[in-house]
Amino acid sequence: MDISGAESYWKEQFSDLSFSHYPKLSPGQQPLATKSVCHSISMKSLDPAASSSAITLRAAWALLLAQYTDTPENVVFGVTLDGRGESASMPGTDTMVAPAFATIPIKVSIDRQITVETFLSGLQRSAEDMRQWQSFGLQNIKDLGPDAAKACDFQNLLAIHPLSTRSGLSGLTVSTHDTPSPYLLLLECQMLENSIEIKAQYDPKVLAASQVQRMLHQYEYVVAQLAAQDSSFKRLDDIEFCSPQDIELI
Repeated sequence: MDISGAESYWKEQFSDLSFSHYPKLSPGQQPLATKSVCHSISMKSLDPAASSSAITLRAAWALLLAQYTDTPENVVFGVTLDGRGESASMPGTDTMVAPAFATIPIKVSIDRQITVETFLSGLQRSAEDMRQWQSFGLQNIKDLGPDAAKACDFQNLLAIHPLSTRSGLSGLTVSTHDTPSPYLLLLECQMLENSIEIKAQYDPKVLAASQVQRMLHQYEYVVAQLAAQDSSFKRLDDIEFCSPQDIELI
């Protein structure tokens, strides 16, 4: 890897960027997600084997987080990348038997006047640009300066596990299902043939189970809107976040 190139890339990503984290970590608090909520999303409108499906899931999470942060025009969160196939940043990772993954901060800038198609295409290009630098290392990114360090202090992590098409690897996903997470909120999405199985781990000192469940219903609702066949020319400003479950509670 070109170390100088990686340093320049990651510095530029967060230089002078105005953003706030969600959930917020109180001073002196040690995050520990010990509780969990499970949820299932139908895959009717998504191809589980397509890289675009992972981008749609990432886009929906970014849009939803923007509703909860103090800076809805910019959101920063952590992602764990599988590191294989189209996500691989180094030669050889696609043939490794052991799981290969990288955890990094990403930023998503949101202009609510653009179309869904433009938004998704932009996220796809950003993912492609990032690929060669994603294995630089979280600690190395953090050491690049205060802006990068702030970005690395994310308190929610999105992990999307792709549908395995390789024999013998169906169970090799990066999972913390049996281990408390050192974040306030961890969202794991496992792609299956007909559904996305989601497990949200959360810190009960910061988030209530009812709030996390509400977010998962909202997430499902946003995913469905982004994946709809007629969504391409819809503006982001037209995306609705009040889920049918929210309406039932009104």
